[in-house]
Amino acid sequence: MSPRPNEAGNRARFETGFVTLRESVPTETIRPFNSLESALEFMVLLEDVIGEVSLELQSLREAPAGDRCRMGLDLAIYKIQQLSVNVKSSRRILNDLLTIRRVLAAQPVTPANSQSSFIVSEVVTSSPAHPR
Repeated sequence: MSPRPNEAGNRARFETGFVTLRESVPTETIRPFNSLESALEFMVLLEDVIGEVSLELQSLREAPAGDRCRMGLDLAIYKIQQLSVNVKSSRRILNDLLTIRRVLAAQPVTPANSQSSFIVSEVVTSSPAHPR
């Protein structure tokens, strides 16, 4: 039997047939990353853990095991490599965003630094559009 909403308000009540479950609706939004810097720090830590796990999987792969276990380890190694590529890409994007923010927060454009602001605006406006 699928859960049915039974009560409105700040508490949700669901009846499953055997047990009534109550869930509190959080009043505050939980934000694990308050800034780009904290998100970048997390990505660096995640990248380190992924490297450790990758080494562990490689060492397990070299140990004698059955075909099914070896195939599972090959798949895990492939997936951890995909994750590593995605995390590195995300880390680079966060780093780029931090750089752009620093450039935009710099002093107003003057004749001395107008060339650098032109380069930044050229990079930002000339990026290819992503099809949706």
